Parts: sequence; C-alpha cells; structure tokens
Amino acid sequence: MNRIIGKLSFLLPYCVVAVVVIAAWPICQAARGEEAARKDREKTEVVRRLIEGLGNKDVKMKGWIDSSRPYLIIPKTFDWELQKHIGENVEKLVAMGMDAFPELIAHLDDQRFCGYWETAEVGPIHVGPICEEIMERQVEPFHYDVHAPIIIAWVPQTLPRGKKTDWEAWWKKNKDKSLRELQIEAGEASIRILKHAKQPNAIDEDFDSWRARQIKGLERMVGKLKRSKRPMPARSGQDLHLLRQDYVQRVGGEDRYYFVSP
Repeated sequence: MNRIIGKLSFLLPYCVVAVVVIAAWPICQAARGEEAARKDREKTEVVRRLIEGLGNKDVKMKGWIDSSRPYLIIPKTFDWELQKHIGENVEKLVAMGMDAFPELIAHLDDQRFCGYWETAEVGPIHVGPICEEIMERQVEPFHYDVHAPIIIAWVPQTLPRGKKTDWEAWWKKNKDKSLRELQIEAGEASIRILKHAKQPNAIDEDFDSWRARQIKGLERMVGKLKRSKRPMPARSGQDLHLLRQDYVQRVGGEDRYYFVSP
C-alpha cells in the first residue's frame, strides 16, 4: 500500500490545484457576472444621456411655399449649436445598435421638442418619433435603398409604429435575436406584404411593374443577409431630415430655411 501511495504521490500537487480551481470557480463566475452587469449599467447610462440630449428649445416657426420651394422662417432664438449636437447624438445612438433599444423604447412617449422635419410638409418633430426612427433604420435599413426612387410612395411596414406598448411587446419577443435575424425577418415580411398588396394611391406608375422591382430588390438583399454573418449597416443618422444651418438664406430681412440646398 505504501508503495502504491508513493507512486501516486506525484499527483498531489495537481489535486491541490484542482481543489483550488473548483473552489474558486463560483467566485470567478460571480466576479464576471458583476463586471458584465457593471458594463451594462454604464452602457445604459450613456444611452440615457444621449437621449436626454435630443431635446431642443421649442420655438415656433412659420412655414411658407415660395415658387414651389417650401421654407421655414427661422427665429433668432433657434439654437443651431444644440441642433448640431442633436444630430451627433442620433449618430451615436444608431452606432450603439440594439444595445440602445430598451431605452429608446422607454422614451417613445417623450414629447420634448427636437427640431423640424426637413420635408415639404413643414412640421415639428419630437424626441419620441426620433427614437422610433433610430430603431427602424436599423431593423429595416433596406427600405430606403429599395424604395428610394419612389420617395413618398407606399412602403410596407413590418415594425410597430407609434405605440409604445406595441414596441415593448415586440422587444420582449425579439430581444434575444441578432440584428441580422431581425433584418431577414423584416425583409421577408415586406416581400409577403408586397405580394398581396393592392395598388395604393401614392404610386402613379404601373403597380405590378413597381411591385416586381421592389420584390426583386428585397429578395436580393435578404439573400445577401442569409449568406453573410453580419447585418446590413444601419442608415446614417445624418439623413434624419433635421435642419441644417447651411441651408439658411437671408431674404427680405428674415432668415429662411429652404428645403433645397442653396
């Protein structure tokens, strides 16, 4: 017996190491969990600060049509520096991807003034719709690629629109999916909607030809997503149609913001 014990004695250091590792494993796992939780809290705080920074001072502007060129009369109190900062915050939130979705959804009913849409239909935009737009442009980035030639034409919608409770239910169902998976599902849903859609009033051209082009474009993008391991890049936050100071012209003693670049 002593001879056997002597032959096995070389295993003693390994046994000691094994015991230490087994004993320390729960502690290490707990430490990793705490570190992950700390990073999540820090990331959430960054998102909250960025969303808080989306608010601008609410100023009333008059919109006019001048020779078929829509414009706003910009008051002197409008804060252009803050507007530029808002655009930067939008870009950062887009770059954070799905990590920002919970807080963006939490702010969907945020009615703080953000800016004005740079569209022919002049109107104010609030923080809540901007938060929704940030998510849409990530899950459905292909819509503006496929449908861009039509501009205001009907586009199939696959995400909740406007209702915070619907977005909360959508997130609960989809939060464990990757952005790539969500993009594939949205693309396939758009194709199904298009195949059974009736011609909307917004499209003047032959609807069947238009629909065939859109379906072909979507099928191409969905196929590319399925072959790739990465999602499609989100559309830039720079095309959110927020006002740009370089579009302002001094006309007749007032600052006019024309919706066509000078």
